[in-house]
Amino acid sequence: MKKAEKIKKFFFISFLFFLIALYQIPQQTAASEFIDSLSDDEKKFLLTKKTLVSLCDYNFPPFEFMDPKTNAMNGFNVDLMNKISKMLNVRIIVMPLQWEKVIPALLNNEGDIIQGIIFTKERNDLIEFSVPFLISSRTIFFNKLNTNKIRTISDLKERKVAIQRGDVSESLINSHSDIEKIFFNNQKDGLLALQNNMVDAFIGNRYLTFYLINKLNLDNIIWTENNIHTSDYCIGLKKNDIILKNIMDKAIKKIKNSNDYDDLMKKWFTVKVENKHNVKIYFIISLILIVISFFFILTFIWVYSLRKAIRSKTEKISKTQDELILQNSRLKEANEQLKKLDSMKDNFLSNVSHELRTPLVSILGYMNLLETDKLGKLEEKQEKAVKIVRKNINKLLTMITTLLDVTKNEEYLDKNFRFEYIDLTSVVNNNIYLYSPMLEQRKIKFSFKFDEKEKFIIKSKRQFVEIIISNVITNGIKYNRDNGNLFIELTKDENWFILIVKDTGIGIESAQLGKIFEKFYQIDNKITTNSGGFGLGLYLVKKYIDIIKGKVEISSKPGEGTTFKLYFNNKEHV
Repeated sequence: MKKAEKIKKFFFISFLFFLIALYQIPQQTAASEFIDSLSDDEKKFLLTKKTLVSLCDYNFPPFEFMDPKTNAMNGFNVDLMNKISKMLNVRIIVMPLQWEKVIPALLNNEGDIIQGIIFTKERNDLIEFSVPFLISSRTIFFNKLNTNKIRTISDLKERKVAIQRGDVSESLINSHSDIEKIFFNNQKDGLLALQNNMVDAFIGNRYLTFYLINKLNLDNIIWTENNIHTSDYCIGLKKNDIILKNIMDKAIKKIKNSNDYDDLMKKWFTVKVENKHNVKIYFIISLILIVISFFFILTFIWVYSLRKAIRSKTEKISKTQDELILQNSRLKEANEQLKKLDSMKDNFLSNVSHELRTPLVSILGYMNLLETDKLGKLEEKQEKAVKIVRKNINKLLTMITTLLDVTKNEEYLDKNFRFEYIDLTSVVNNNIYLYSPMLEQRKIKFSFKFDEKEKFIIKSKRQFVEIIISNVITNGIKYNRDNGNLFIELTKDENWFILIVKDTGIGIESAQLGKIFEKFYQIDNKITTNSGGFGLGLYLVKKYIDIIKGKVEISSKPGEGTTFKLYFNNKEHV
């Protein structure tokens, strides 16, 4: 028997090696065909140069950026280098740097190529450029609420325009003294300022901006059809490195003429498709929204029924105190059913939420086309209808995102989020800035006190900390009174940083304080009923602060207000 098992094992391993070799043949053949097309000097270069060091910017999505999940470089340029590596049968090592250090590193022979760089006359005096593999363009972006259409730079006269410091955009409008320039360290901050109506327009890289709009779900931003500036995007090489330049030129041309290039463009860049105006689109969108809303209602009725069934079984078990053995058995059985039902509910909500995201995002795309008159001029009644539809779609997307956060278990959260240093004062200030329109609308006065001589920096998981603080602050705004006050204070003791958030709102009855951190629990009163949501905000606060080994305390008096105290461990502060 042992001999027969060894023979089976031998043939199985041999078969695996055969499959691997069979898979490698097409790739090796393609690489061999390309190398055969090179000159003798180019072939000799590749035989001696088995490794190339590719320099790049460490944070320029979607072209090249550090993936927070894997800590590896990702992006369009990285994928392009991988394809060139297979064609040349040469290992390419990607070396990320701060952008201002990339060209000096190439000149100091710390790398062989720059995997993506815009061609300029000034740079051409220092380095060599390959044939372009992309056209980099600059475009004007503006808020869709801006009634005055913006099409060219001349339309930006006497307006506030956001640009990234050091970007090509800066040189484009430097000669326009009548434009008020607002500088930001990166394009993300400039876009957020535009989203929140802090500026009238933003000028930036078209591909990068589309990527950020999709990633950040910015729904108030539109753009001009025509680019205001274009330039070639190439591979950078050292001067007089002619052989390597010729090899890279041939590799780029071959890839651009293949399906691989089209696949890369579809993977990393937004492709805008023009459609003819269809009057039936309103009916289709309305029908889809009705179906989605009906499906959500059925889902939550099902969840409520499950919870009611679980309560009913628990009450029945509690009445069988005369039979201790039978009681223990039923309690165990009910506990197992509870876990299974809770797991089924979370899986169901997670799957439904994921499936609903795609059609909702697609609908939002059509709404953008309608609102920007891409499908024809809308009448006033139609514009109002479209705005109502968009508002409800955004509300559904917010609900879906919250449900996805709830269904993630602790094992997934620990595995997918890494520790980093976080400045608590910065997180609080960002939230105050983000929710300032809500504060102004309800005329709520706020104050944020902390000792500026102290450092309030912790080592924790950023997304958890931001969600915890955001939900507590929005809770203090949502359930506050008009013309009320919101007091925020950051202090410390020997073991903790303590964030205190106190409002002058409706308060909470003592009997309800023990339930407010439960999933789907909402206090039954007029303000909370009209506030929207599922009662998940404080549940996420408790869930995430437990994961990061912190604490939360709450005290409240009806009619006087509520005070939250968040405790963050300061043992690893800097």
